[in-house]
Amino acid sequence: MKKRWEIVFLSTHPLGPKLSQPKIATAVKCSVDTVKFWLKRYHDTGDVQEITQSGRPPITSVKTDRLIEKIQDKNPELTSGAISDKLKRKGVQISERTVRRRLVQAGFIFGETLKKPLLSERHCEKKLKWARENRNRSWDNIIFSDETTIRLNVYRKKVWHRAGRRVVVRTVKHPAKLNIWGCMSSKGFGKIFTFTSNLDRFKMVEIYNKTLLPSILKFGGSNTDWILQEDNDPKHTSKLAKNWRAENNVERLIWPAQSPDQNPIENVWHVLKIRVCNEKPENLKELVRAVKKHWSRLSNEYAKKLVDSMNKRVQAVIESKGDYTMY
Repeated sequence: MKKRWEIVFLSTHPLGPKLSQPKIATAVKCSVDTVKFWLKRYHDTGDVQEITQSGRPPITSVKTDRLIEKIQDKNPELTSGAISDKLKRKGVQISERTVRRRLVQAGFIFGETLKKPLLSERHCEKKLKWARENRNRSWDNIIFSDETTIRLNVYRKKVWHRAGRRVVVRTVKHPAKLNIWGCMSSKGFGKIFTFTSNLDRFKMVEIYNKTLLPSILKFGGSNTDWILQEDNDPKHTSKLAKNWRAENNVERLIWPAQSPDQNPIENVWHVLKIRVCNEKPENLKELVRAVKKHWSRLSNEYAKKLVDSMNKRVQAVIESKGDYTMY
């Protein structure tokens, strides 16, 4: 079910990138026909639920079906085989295949787990306090920033192959990597800074000078008209970085720890990596070129929609009581 809604989001959601069907298929690792099927289902019904079809009656009762769902909900890490064994101990003879079929019919999807930061009780308390303090904030004068890394030839894809004929993809032991710093605001996307060295406090000040200041000029106004958002990494909180911001009249937004899901630029990195991957760069020079090309093609409207989503992101933190959210 999650993958189906991801297909809809990438294609039609106002805050989504509105990717083409082939690019969506690459992103969610499925066939183009699958993308077409679920987009048509969504346009026809407004939902992506399975439609019950006529045919041979099920061999399991409604009570057994509910028991299967209950077992899976209680322990999502159980395999269909483990569920089958549990049912057999309760006197219910049912095969693994039938268990999988019933789970699919109930809307379950067998896929990768969603990785989220491990939050302590103190983290949650601070995030909740921050969200309540910022629930009525205007985000139009915030510059959102972040760093990410893209590596060459590390995008693993599922492909169809004949029995006994495996598709081989050549890899290197230590692939070249490109570090990227970027920023955005309600006015659009700022400049980006690409580099291969480690990001320390000295490099951070260089980025401020070469990328943040030109971005502020692009957005319009002076340094005092904008507030910089960045996480609490030591390079951002170092004395050198603090002194630079003070000397250049750049105010920094207080940001809760362990909160990547609150930063809208994280959505941008996901889209950018997909588009760069489709370019299939073969060396670092081509990788840099692809990153800059696709960054320049990001629209101002996309940036505005992401910034406008901040109120919903903050509300989601409040509703989750400071825990992770699905953004």
